[in-house]
Amino acid sequence: MENILQEYLTNIADTLRKSTGTSDLIDPQNFASIVTNEATTNFKTVNDILRDDVTDVTIANGITRIRSGLFATNSKLNSVSIPNSVTSIGEYAFAECVNISTLDIPDDVTSIGSFAFNACSNLSSITLPQGITELPQSVFRECRNLLSIEIPDGVTTISATAFFRCSNLSSLVMPSSVTSIGNGAFQNCSNLSSVTMMSSSPCTLGVNVFNNTNNCPIYVPSSSVDTYKSAAGWTTYASRIQAIPE
Repeated sequence: MENILQEYLTNIADTLRKSTGTSDLIDPQNFASIVTNEATTNFKTVNDILRDDVTDVTIANGITRIRSGLFATNSKLNSVSIPNSVTSIGEYAFAECVNISTLDIPDDVTSIGSFAFNACSNLSSITLPQGITELPQSVFRECRNLLSIEIPDGVTTISATAFFRCSNLSSLVMPSSVTSIGNGAFQNCSNLSSVTMMSSSPCTLGVNVFNNTNNCPIYVPSSSVDTYKSAAGWTTYASRIQAIPE
């Protein structure tokens, strides 16, 4: 069965290479493990195979892009090894991969699409690349087991609902590079114990950003407490704004 599946994957890959090139494809020879269901006899697309049968994948070195939706809704996928050659991850690439618990994204990745990890409900730990400048819309929305996230210095934009309802997220530190946080970005992160803003200048803040976040303190540089409290958008949270503890 595996030999048949491997041949099928290779034929698909060869066909796709002719029309789209190799840079955005997964080489079937480099799957770490293909676990098939003997009852599964009809495969129509690469995505069908990934969704139904693959549990562990090693992406070939040389691949530069993980295509949009490639692993989406694969409830059996346990692990994915991403090589340093990958520079972008498409929209919905891992959305609803409910069995992935950890994922390391190489530093060469500079672009992550919207909803890329949406509703990865078992994801507890993820390492973000240092080269990204934006966390796009709903990228980690409803990752309810996510315990912590280190936002790299250099990120300027956290888009709307990026971490909406990450209900186990315990604390946040925003680097001084962040200039914009979109609507509802951290709404319903109900287990937050603190938010720390490292910039002395308040960033642009959307609506409902910190609503239902356990009424946790929002720490800012001591010299900027009054500035934050009176800034547009931040006035909603004025009673929670405090100086960063020494």
